[in-house]
Amino acid sequence: MGHGILLQQVFLNLFLNSLNAMIDGGVLKIFVEKTENEAIVNISDSGTGIGKQDLERIFDPF
Repeated sequence: MGHGILLQQVFLNLFLNSLNAMIDGGVLKIFVEKTENEAIVNISDSGTGIGKQDLERIFDPF
């Protein structure tokens, strides 16, 4: 069971990051599948992705 406010913040951050990665526009796709006990969310975008130089730091706090 998820905590609504925290999930809202997670999704908002993912959506904003996606939009920031698509400087000249693009596609943001959100797929939700409900099973008996879970909701599975798949989010993808057509942005540039994370640069190789930044990959090792993606979990570093700001």
